[in-house]
Amino acid sequence: MRVILLLLLVVPLLSAQPPWCVVEKPTAQGIQAAIDACAGKGGGVTYVPPGEYITGPLWLKDNVELRLEAGATIALSQNPADWPANAPALINASGVKNIAITGRGTIDGKAQYEYAPMRRIDVEITEEMEIARKAGVTLERYYRTGVQKYDVLLQDSREIRIEGVHIIHSPIWTVRLQDCDQVWIRGVYIYSDLEKGVNADGIDIVSTSNVLISDSIVITGDDAICLKTMHYGGEGAVADAAHHPVRRTENVTVTNSILTSSSTPMMIGTETYADIRHVVFSNIVVRDSNKVFGINVQDGGSVSEVRFENVTFELNRRHWN
Repeated sequence: MRVILLLLLVVPLLSAQPPWCVVEKPTAQGIQAAIDACAGKGGGVTYVPPGEYITGPLWLKDNVELRLEAGATIALSQNPADWPANAPALINASGVKNIAITGRGTIDGKAQYEYAPMRRIDVEITEEMEIARKAGVTLERYYRTGVQKYDVLLQDSREIRIEGVHIIHSPIWTVRLQDCDQVWIRGVYIYSDLEKGVNADGIDIVSTSNVLISDSIVITGDDAICLKTMHYGGEGAVADAAHHPVRRTENVTVTNSILTSSSTPMMIGTETYADIRHVVFSNIVVRDSNKVFGINVQDGGSVSEVRFENVTFELNRRHWN
């Protein structure tokens, strides 16, 4: 009788598991086909086995979890033919809900750089550059080359979970959350080169609300975690603000994490076309960084109810470039 009862209890639990859709071909088409198959069943887990998958853009769908097994790497293709005009990232989502990126695998943006003479004046460090020039310092820096996409861009979506994965070597911002709601990021490792990755932010929370980031390590050449308010299209899109107002960024907690940045580990701004409020950074270790935090408001929004607490930091001034 006890055995029969146990089976009756186990069978409903097993049947409640979501469908698994295993990637069968190491291509963008193979991964996207598995995502679409899960979505067609109402949702499920798209399972990526160990191996390297060099792909163009992938698009998440409602109720789908993209799970990367340990040893699995989704890598950005350097072939321009793999990139249609409307594909801004390696992993994309737009207007979806209940999505996740999980596992112990890696998302690799394969950032490419060249070291070249300075091509324009950086208005934020004009004085420092002139001092360097007079001292005989060669005015050279790294510039991006190759295919330049985000590693992860999730737009106008909600109920998002990113957990456990490594997200590395993004050519530009690593993870961009744009106009999203209800976001949980836990236990991730984000890395861009501290000298070369001059535009490779870690996590950008843009016009997005109700965000919890915890237990993560973020090492970046640009800002580690940055809060902004702006339209997806960037500064030029603000002209349409009368019809599509820029959303606030609010209710954001970042905790129990280690941040390293050649710019700013904890940053608010500069894009501030709407308000940013109710923000907590707590229990943060800042290592080998240019500074600890920054707030730069210059576009008409306001910043309020922000708390930095329990932060330990180690700073090292950077070369001008």
